[in-house]
Amino acid sequence: MAWEGFYINLDRAQARRDAVERQLSRLALTGKYHRFPAVDGKDLPPRAGVANPFELACYLSHFELIRERTASGAWTHVMEDDVVMSRHTAEAIELISRHPDCARYDIVFTNVMLHVSAPVMADVCRQFDENVAYGADGQVERVQITVLPLAGKDFVQTTAYVVNPGSTAKIVNLLQSVLETRPFAPLDHVYSALSRAGALAIGCTIPFFTVPEVSAASMIQDPAAPNPLYAPLRLVDTALFADRDVAAIRREIDSLKARTDGGVTSGLVADAYALVLAGGAKPAT
Repeated sequence: MAWEGFYINLDRAQARRDAVERQLSRLALTGKYHRFPAVDGKDLPPRAGVANPFELACYLSHFELIRERTASGAWTHVMEDDVVMSRHTAEAIELISRHPDCARYDIVFTNVMLHVSAPVMADVCRQFDENVAYGADGQVERVQITVLPLAGKDFVQTTAYVVNPGSTAKIVNLLQSVLETRPFAPLDHVYSALSRAGALAIGCTIPFFTVPEVSAASMIQDPAAPNPLYAPLRLVDTALFADRDVAAIRREIDSLKARTDGGVTSGLVADAYALVLAGGAKPAT
């Protein structure tokens, strides 16, 4: 078997399980992906250096899944249960599992949230446009797949990634050693740090073939104090998604704008930053 998929799901999160199973059925992937029971942060005892038990539970869930796959011999697509899958997901994982160029990666993400810097995002947008063919409405019609090396780039999110079967033991050992350090660091921060240090070779597909559901509440965030930047940043991910719905993204952006109560300065900075990402203004004639 070239590859196999798993989605991590809490026993008490039946609605999320149902949503993933509906997607798998629609994409004719039932049987290719399996549910992996998540560790529940509510059941974890207090631990020194851990401020958020749900972040620890997320870490342990991914860790246990990869550890169980150490002897599988197959590439493993790890997904969280707030995932939205592209119709091209299976095609992308199949290519990753078989292409010789991908063998040099320990992990290939099928989406990440990149640090929003002008050079990085401008490069990603350029690569996206080179890798897709789309109509006048911006909807993607055909894709080709490349892997963007993440060495030297900061990133977060563990929504979905593919694990090289030859790297599982190394990943487990690294995650185990980091888990024993203090203070505790969330899994996505650990992956980013290991990538920057050269301990893991990590890449990400362009375009993205998975994204987190924009409206889904994060299982590791405090619902009483949600981060106001989270939804806009998720929309950046969605704009790079192979199955993006341009009209829906624009409606969501307009909705977020209507609820924004930022001051003049933040508005000016946002408008200026939009020009930077667009490649700057054309010289005056």
